[in-house]
Amino acid sequence: MTNDENQTPESFEYVELDDGTMFLVDRDQYRAEVASLFGKLITLGPDQKDAAAHELGMLRVNSGSARYCQLVAMEVARLFSAYVLMDAPTFNIKASLNAFERFTFVYRTIAPPVSQEP
Repeated sequence: MTNDENQTPESFEYVELDDGTMFLVDRDQYRAEVASLFGKLITLGPDQKDAAAHELGMLRVNSGSARYCQLVAMEVARLFSAYVLMDAPTFNIKASLNAFERFTFVYRTIAPPVSQEP
């Protein structure tokens, strides 16, 4: 194998799961999906309470991979935790936590632990 065959294309990067497994993702697509889900969790208009959970469900269906869905959800959870700790002045914590609770329920339902995926 040449060096070119061993290199990961520039648009891809490895992301690590909680169990240490490395997963190759398209960087731009991954970041866009994380940003979209995170945005839905923090904007929370009256019609968006379950928007992040719905989008996570659609991501699971469209990607066909519980692992990929798990990666996206873990990154969204990490960002959301940091956002709550920042205590943004416009942050509606009760509504956001309700939506995040729904999001995590859907995540646990559709993105089982990696060891359960065939």
